[in-house]
Amino acid sequence: DDSIHTGAEIFLDRTAFKPGDKVLYKCLLYYERPEYHVCEKGKKLTAVLLNASNEELDSNELYLNEFGSASGEFALNGDIGRGGRFSIRLLVDGKIVNQAYFVVDDFVLPDFVIDFKPVQRYFYGDTVNVSGKLSSFSGHGLSGASVIYSVIAGNDFLSSGSLVPDESGEFNIGFVASAPDEYWYRVTVKVTDVTGETYEKSVQVYVADEMDLYAEIGNGAESDVSVTGLSFEDVSVVTDETVEVKFNVSG
Repeated sequence: DDSIHTGAEIFLDRTAFKPGDKVLYKCLLYYERPEYHVCEKGKKLTAVLLNASNEELDSNELYLNEFGSASGEFALNGDIGRGGRFSIRLLVDGKIVNQAYFVVDDFVLPDFVIDFKPVQRYFYGDTVNVSGKLSSFSGHGLSGASVIYSVIAGNDFLSSGSLVPDESGEFNIGFVASAPDEYWYRVTVKVTDVTGETYEKSVQVYVADEMDLYAEIGNGAESDVSVTGLSFEDVSVVTDETVEVKFNVSG
């Protein structure tokens, strides 16, 4: 029935691979009618592996199970061509129903990771503190690594420096938000461990120059307005402080 359209979803175990890896995939076929439902058990489909030059490297013939799905794998062995964007194409009755893309390359994965702690928001003139931690994939800190950081306000260089993390791999960077008319500060951390491996990561810090305060008066009598705490986008900026509110009453 030409009025019935067959759709498909393709799921990969990950989206980046190295030559020699296996690509595991699963697909789900369904009919698109007024109500969607999966295709019947035993329906045949073909999965085709294509390289970055869109050349066919391999193919699998699959048959759906009772849940309308099927799975398979492709080995990225032999002459697979240059690295780049590879794909798996699904065909049903000779027609393409979907295509999933992934990257194949000789990746060099880092041996450690940089994690920034959540950054609160600040006001102009505040001392900004950005902290984080270096961790190896084995879970151990990198206390011997050197850290170089830079702070950019808008497009202008603000400060830079170097520091050494503590024994647990934690570090802290402090600077004054002194750039007028700039709201976004970018802190970039470049880490080099004892083996010479280098990794870089950035975090954005928002700095406001003012805060609007709205007070709704519920009656026309003279009264005092007491503010015990204010919130600025889910970040507490006034606590245990006295806030003076001035307003005029007319009419």
